[in-house]
Amino acid sequence: MSKGLILARINHFSDYAVFAKEARKSFEDVTNNSFGWAKDTIETLAGAGIVAGVDSSHFEPGRPVTRAKFASLLVKALGLEVKEGTKNPFKDVKGDAWYAGAVTAAAGNGLVKGYEDGTFRPENVITREELVAMLVRAMNLPASEEKLAFKDNDKVSAWARKSVAVAAAHGLVKGFEDGTFRPGDTASRAECAVMIYRMLVAE
Repeated sequence: MSKGLILARINHFSDYAVFAKEARKSFEDVTNNSFGWAKDTIETLAGAGIVAGVDSSHFEPGRPVTRAKFASLLVKALGLEVKEGTKNPFKDVKGDAWYAGAVTAAAGNGLVKGYEDGTFRPENVITREELVAMLVRAMNLPASEEKLAFKDNDKVSAWARKSVAVAAAHGLVKGFEDGTFRPGDTASRAECAVMIYRMLVAE
């Protein structure tokens, strides 16, 4: 996927985000006292139609997100489509699955790579390091010379270290108050929303 296309999508959202502040969608379970750190982001993305609640009043911000769902969110946020002639590369993604088109589009644009056994494992919950790897691929960010500065650097998988370093250098990830990144933790709906928003408004 070209960096120009990514930037065009991001620039479009940056303009729309101003309007979205007036067209926000609020949820009863996302308040200043509950997931307040993600409240503005979730309401803005919901107003832009990029994320949706589990019903009209609830977002369930703490619920884990599957790999298929995050790939779908990323594809929707960037307005990607399946390229002509692109085939689904994963043997465990059935053609009639609700996420088949999004996963195929994500793979065709280089956002996801799957596992060595040819699977995507769509129903597995996505980890923080997997999420970051997809975002870095989506943004086509250059390699960073900065070293990981999290207290749990040794827990970051070898394949994800460069992506996490790049994401940290560009402010996409900031870790937790205790200085850890927790790469193997599952990512919540709130975390996914915040990461996608940071990607869309990144300079």
